[in-house]
Amino acid sequence: MEKLEQSIGTINSRYDLSSRDTREIIKSMSGPIDGVYKGFRYGYLQGMKAAEAKVKEKSAHEPKYKNELRQAIYYHASHTKNVFMLQYLLQIADIFRRRYDDEEYKSVTNLENYQASVICDILQCQDENRARNARTFLSSYASNSGSRKAGPYHERQPGTHYDTSDQQFD
Repeated sequence: MEKLEQSIGTINSRYDLSSRDTREIIKSMSGPIDGVYKGFRYGYLQGMKAAEAKVKEKSAHEPKYKNELRQAIYYHASHTKNVFMLQYLLQIADIFRRRYDDEEYKSVTNLENYQASVICDILQCQDENRARNARTFLSSYASNSGSRKAGPYHERQPGTHYDTSDQQFD
């Protein structure tokens, strides 16, 4: 009973017993023992939901398996506020999905294959100086080709506003 008293105010309201839930348990019980039993089952099920939510949150930060990776991608995409980053994420996801699909790999262009390879190489690079040099090279190369698009890491046209509140720049 002491643990019950200590838990007051510490349970996430999403998983706590609400007055509506209490009324439903009272209406459906056939006696005091049945009420205790239903209350226990309700608490157990709410605890399971809380545990599942914790696992999903953990897998969003430390994914290992395919479904955890999908959940982590969804989690991070749904928490990304910058539209440009979401567009890049969608473009990258589309290229990689098609690149590794048995049927759709035929639709991947040479350019998209090179882009995917560069993305993999950059992500595998663990040396900050080399990553910075690669970024500098690619940025200057892209600006010389005339194919640069306005985005959070590119030059912007005067007078335009982009939401960069969650971005860090060199």
